[in-house]
Amino acid sequence: MSSEAGAGGLRRRPGGWILILDFGSQYTQLIARRIRELRVYCEIHPFSLDPDVIREWAPAGIVLSGGPSSVYDEDAPHPAPELLDLPVPILGICYGMQLLAHFESGAVEPARAREYGRARVTVTEPVGLLAGFEDGEELDVWMSHGDRVRSLPHGYTAYAVSGEDTVAAIGNPETRRFGLQFHPEVAHTRYGQRMLVRFLHEIAGIAPTWTPAGIIEEGESPLAAAQRELLEETGCQARGWQPLGAYVLAGNMRGGLAHLFLATECRQVAAPNSGDLEEQQILWLAPQEVEAIWRRGELAQLGSAAAIGLALARLRVGG
Repeated sequence: MSSEAGAGGLRRRPGGWILILDFGSQYTQLIARRIRELRVYCEIHPFSLDPDVIREWAPAGIVLSGGPSSVYDEDAPHPAPELLDLPVPILGICYGMQLLAHFESGAVEPARAREYGRARVTVTEPVGLLAGFEDGEELDVWMSHGDRVRSLPHGYTAYAVSGEDTVAAIGNPETRRFGLQFHPEVAHTRYGQRMLVRFLHEIAGIAPTWTPAGIIEEGESPLAAAQRELLEETGCQARGWQPLGAYVLAGNMRGGLAHLFLATECRQVAAPNSGDLEEQQILWLAPQEVEAIWRRGELAQLGSAAAIGLALARLRVGG
């Protein structure tokens, strides 16, 4: 399947993607994976990326990753101050939250005790990223920090605390800047994806229409895109290609057009190299096995089930 984006078919669509700035966190790749699981395209770039380049690329929002440094270290990674002049929402995670506080005239200090591993935070203001939770509700999260925010910048509110009143979540709705001291991308943070949904879809305003299926590049035909993606995702080439139609994806959310093809007589010619941070397993199944899985309703995604149903129907009628 190849997908034609609603605005030119480009992955980095102005106003429709997330930029992740990497400050050395062991979880940066995981942040990207979680965002893509929520059907939003994202890219990871060094923290030193020029703000003028960011402005030209026009992301809908920016995520500042965690990292092992203290904001006061002599060699601590700091972005250009002009980053905060960009009129886009920003989410700081762990070290990224401390950077937000530091750059906007708050105060960061060493914590009384380093928090690493499972922790529990208490919601004090159920708004922003924590909208929908209850005041006083306790949330299981994953912490990894040695510093803490001692005083908030002007305009910010503490949304949650942990331990001995350590600030665990902050936000300034007016500037759309938010921070989490814990890691929403780690599975041990029970409602982490829910918080990312708030940032991506509601605060940054990105419709969940991106798919890791092939995106048609500018000037590329749907068939050429499908052939390229088959090779990248599976390392296979096919002798036969049968079109199964083009179908609108999420039309009420400015979605794109999905072009479906049935590839036959496939053979492995290279190793898979998708580069899309996807976790996938390639299975070699006979058509009868695929149909049995389809009939048992074991395909979790409607789009995949529909595409396989169309392919099975084409095989039954012999093309």
